[in-house]
Amino acid sequence: MKVSKCISQGCALTTGGNGHYEPVDCATCRGTGFKGRTGVFECVKFDVELSQVIATNVVEAELCRLIRSKGVNSLNAEALSKVSQGITSLDEAISVRWL
Repeated sequence: MKVSKCISQGCALTTGGNGHYEPVDCATCRGTGFKGRTGVFECVKFDVELSQVIATNVVEAELCRLIRSKGVNSLNAEALSKVSQGITSLDEAISVRWL
């Protein structure tokens, strides 16, 4: 889990045709461009298959492949989703080391 600042909806500005929002400043955010925080999560539901694979001391890359095959998004993918939804900025996602 990671926590990031949310773009203030009072002053969010879309940047050049990419659909991303960037913070500017307004009275709502006291000139910071951000208001509030949001979490980015990577939640894995353990099942029998996953438990068995972990018990075999599988390498990390194989474990990640199995988890992704079960539909769990990575922190990077979740962070990019927050950026594309206008919840946080690309710079903020990069600054907290998601990408």
